[in-house]
Amino acid sequence: DADAVLKYCVKHPRLSNSKMLLFGRSLGGAVAISLAQRYPSLVAGVIVENTFLSVGDMVDVLMPFLKHIRRFVLKMNWDSHIKIADLKMPILFIAGDSDELVPPIHMRTLYNLAVRCTHREYFSVLGGTHNDTFEVAGIEYYHRLRAFIKEFVDRAGKIAAGNKDEEVAPERAQRAGSSGSASGSSEEEYLFVDKDTNEHEHVALPTMTTNFQVK
Repeated sequence: DADAVLKYCVKHPRLSNSKMLLFGRSLGGAVAISLAQRYPSLVAGVIVENTFLSVGDMVDVLMPFLKHIRRFVLKMNWDSHIKIADLKMPILFIAGDSDELVPPIHMRTLYNLAVRCTHREYFSVLGGTHNDTFEVAGIEYYHRLRAFIKEFVDRAGKIAAGNKDEEVAPERAQRAGSSGSASGSSEEEYLFVDKDTNEHEHVALPTMTTNFQVK
């Protein structure tokens, strides 16, 4: 399915000259890494959240009694720990430090293995679990996304070779709910409301279609 979507976007008249940003959470992270490895010229960057090293490693975590026979039963391994070493585009790693399904060390290890990418960031969310990292991080989650995406707006097609590492310390952000409305062709504005204090904040996030065109 991911291959089909990417190929569709590449052939679409409005997107054919654009670079793509891949986002994957959990299993979706493995799909994003695999897609970026196979189509590096089409992918401007990757964002992965609470994903794993490989299906085999997850079997060891969830069903350790199958450890010695897993190679006989696994048909698809999604070996992100191998593929990520090939990626050269910028990567943002978002990890909940209280993930109850995928051990956070998986995300940390993927970050450490991404030695060839031109830019990598690690955003650890204090108290974030497998499915609520974006909610626990609150507004900070979207600030991080926006800052990372802006990197492509300013440097798409001109990212210099070499590694630039940035590690974001664990932090706790306020929980927030959201609703969105478009504010223009290049950005969309989102209104975030703190559930406890009722404070409001507007955040503008760049839209992918307009901002990722490579000149």
